[in-house]
Amino acid sequence: MDSSPAARPLAVSFAVGLLYLGVALSGLNTIIRLLEFSVGALPITVVAVPLVVLCVVALVTHNISRGRNWARITLLVVVVLGLPVFLLNLRAILEDAVFTIAVSVFIYALQIVALYLVFTGVGAQWFRQSRGSSGDVA
Repeated sequence: MDSSPAARPLAVSFAVGLLYLGVALSGLNTIIRLLEFSVGALPITVVAVPLVVLCVVALVTHNISRGRNWARITLLVVVVLGLPVFLLNLRAILEDAVFTIAVSVFIYALQIVALYLVFTGVGAQWFRQSRGSSGDVA
């Protein structure tokens, strides 16, 4: 049963789709980067960090789709805190293949558009309504 008082607006559904697209592209990008390492030289952080981030973003995205206000705030925090990390790693990113750079920038753009959609207009209104419902206390 849907815990939100109203059907999810198209803007939120679109934002969720963008976020899942970003998760899929991030997974593909991670696989491509992993293929650059030889098996014996593969640092655990190269595998663990992207995997943890993918899981967190997928979990947050799922909860955004269910109208959980904490999830959209968590996404905002992750994107805002990720920006300085992204900029600090820009030099290393620029040394990667063009595809990896393009995908990384595209994923960040998807997340920013999704944030806009869930924090403005009908998206923001839906989350306010969802937060007020009794089903969003879990």
